[in-house]
Amino acid sequence: MYVIIECTISVPVMVFYLSAFLLGLCLSAMGLGIFITMKIFRIPDITTDGSYTLGAAVTAVLLTQGWPIWAVIPITLIAGAAAGVLTVDKPFLQYP
Repeated sequence: MYVIIECTISVPVMVFYLSAFLLGLCLSAMGLGIFITMKIFRIPDITTDGSYTLGAAVTAVLLTQGWPIWAVIPITLIAGAAAGVLTVDKPFLQYP
């Protein structure tokens, strides 16, 4: 005997919840980066916020200019790494 269960949730509502879940997964990496720098290393560094924003800006500009995605991703990673390197505080190297 089969039991038929009717779904009472409409498709737009499920799309909303799925997109919210995916956005939370994307932003959890930034939250984890901020947690690590603030709580574990005890260094007030907000490079994580700036590098995510810089990466988004570089990606948006390059994609709107017609660059292929396989070329945009390494350039975005290099831009984020450059933001991290340029904001390194010299006393950070003296911490144990």
